[in-house]
Amino acid sequence: MWFSYYSEYAANPFFVTGESFAGHYVPSITYKILDENAHPSRPVPGVRRKVHINLRGSAIGDGVTDLALQAESYAEFAYANGLVATANYKKALKHQAALKAAADRGDKTTAINEWGVISELCLENAGGVNVYNIRDYVGYDQYFDFSTKFLNHKPVKDALHVGDVDTWQACSGTVHKALLLDVAANCDAQFGKTLDDGYHWLIYNGLDDFIVAKISQDRWLERVQWRHTAEWLAASHTPWILNNEVVGFTKAVGTLTLQGIRNSGHLVPHDVPEVSEAMMDRFIKDALGKH
Repeated sequence: MWFSYYSEYAANPFFVTGESFAGHYVPSITYKILDENAHPSRPVPGVRRKVHINLRGSAIGDGVTDLALQAESYAEFAYANGLVATANYKKALKHQAALKAAADRGDKTTAINEWGVISELCLENAGGVNVYNIRDYVGYDQYFDFSTKFLNHKPVKDALHVGDVDTWQACSGTVHKALLLDVAANCDAQFGKTLDDGYHWLIYNGLDDFIVAKISQDRWLERVQWRHTAEWLAASHTPWILNNEVVGFTKAVGTLTLQGIRNSGHLVPHDVPEVSEAMMDRFIKDALGKH
């Protein structure tokens, strides 16, 4: 809709990015844009004049892409990092199997409930560790103060044309409740289709994230079906060196790149901003063919 009013910007390279729950909406938005681009004469409700969007790539950071598959890594990740003892580890494995069974039969409510049980079993004796970064015991909430004040500042609201919308919140309980069951769904088919269409994707993950562990992203991408699935399964990763330091690991095949980022958790740009900037800069230049 925005491009229908400001069509002069439609030719600019466009990227879809997001973190966490973006594992659901970024593939969906990307697929929708590509589908609408492929059907220029098909009307879109609420859009007065359809324009072609110059989509060049999409990125997901620590994304919840497939809950049942990703939750299978919880016990393994917690055990490997010394956060859970053997007894709870074995209990968590049983609940992970129950979550998968629930997801397979389409029982999203049970799957979500099992998700909570697994997390509790893995971390109940971890001393209050931050589920978004296991090297941290403080949490991220304190860092949202600035963004909350900034986005509720009237001149900012006016510039964004959001009118008298309710107070902006970093995390909304209302939105969380409305979308909770959707967490148990996945967008594998849409994601695979966009890869087959040759659009650039960056999937990145903080190596210290529990809630969306890097190992879970590996397993998800190994399951996605696209034209380079065999090559992806056979490929290995390489160290990513920035300023003479290993800052992460990269696996790339065709237009798909997976980055595991050291010294970071669920919010990679917050934890390692310099590395994040370099990562996004490289991704955008690759997508635009500027390397």
